[in-house]
Amino acid sequence: MLKKISIAMLLMTVLMVATPIAKADEQTSTTDTEITITPRKNIVDWRFKTIDGNLYKRLYDYTAQKWIGSWQRV
Repeated sequence: MLKKISIAMLLMTVLMVATPIAKADEQTSTTDTEITITPRKNIVDWRFKTIDGNLYKRLYDYTAQKWIGSWQRV
C-alpha cells in the first residue's frame, strides 16, 4: 500500500514539473494582431454659423462626415 502511494506521488510530481508555465507577457501579447475599434453609435453634433447677423444651426455626423438636414435659423 505504501509503495502504491509513493509511486502515485512520484508520478504527480513528475507531471507537475513537466507542465510548462507560460509567462504573463506571452499570454497578453497583441503584437501579431491588429485591433480595430468601431463606434456603435454615430457622433452627431450641431454646427453653427452666422449669416447677415442671423444665427443658423445644422446637424453634422462626424462619424460619416456628412451633413444631416438643412440649416435652421435659431
